Amino acid sequence: MARRKWIVAAVVVGFSAVVGVTFALSAAVERVRESAARVHCNLAQVGLAFHNYADSHEGNLPPAAVCAPDGRPLLSWRVLILPYIEEEPRFKQFKMDEPWDSEHNLKLLDGMPKTYAAPWKKIVDIPPNHTVLHVFVGKGAAFEWNRGLNLKTDFPDGSSETLLYVEGGSPVPWTKPEEIPFEPDQPINCRGLFKSGARSGTVDGHGYRIIPNDCDQEILRAAITRDGGEKLKLPWDP
Repeated sequence: MARRKWIVAAVVVGFSAVVGVTFALSAAVERVRESAARVHCNLAQVGLAFHNYADSHEGNLPPAAVCAPDGRPLLSWRVLILPYIEEEPRFKQFKMDEPWDSEHNLKLLDGMPKTYAAPWKKIVDIPPNHTVLHVFVGKGAAFEWNRGLNLKTDFPDGSSETLLYVEGGSPVPWTKPEEIPFEPDQPINCRGLFKSGARSGTVDGHGYRIIPNDCDQEILRAAITRDGGEKLKLPWDP
């Protein structure tokens, strides 16, 4: 009887150890998978596209949108930089004087470039032909709706301390000119796809940074503004 109890106890302990190791391995695998997904190189390509666009437009970034004469946004900046992500044939198919959801342009929504897609398994969290790749638009931010800002003259806070784009916020059709509005007194929603936060890129185009989902709003606003006079080290790691 004592021997049987000892055997049962040993089996229970062994099973508990196996379960513990399994959970630990599962957690480790999940961390590796998320880390691998974050390495998805589309953001580096986007940063390079912005700079190549600027090189071809007297140092000016694209506006946040192609706008009608009355100022109404028609098509997203994601359409404007298509030639700079090796998608010029797709770019030439758009009617730039029509909105994103016109009869013609809406047909081009299908087949979104992979550059704008979410990384790896995060794709299932977003509707087809939607993206969470956004820019911040508003007074003092890196983008205005109908005017492209100059990389040399319009960023006195410094290119390495000013946010250019973010992989966060609500999913939108990739051609739709809907971005993250920046108002100094309004909450900023740029929650990311990952538990650790949202991937983002700075104006200098060097790599990306993770904005924690619980990032202090005041610090986030300071990082978004291009001319607020702040000289701060971004509170997230490259």
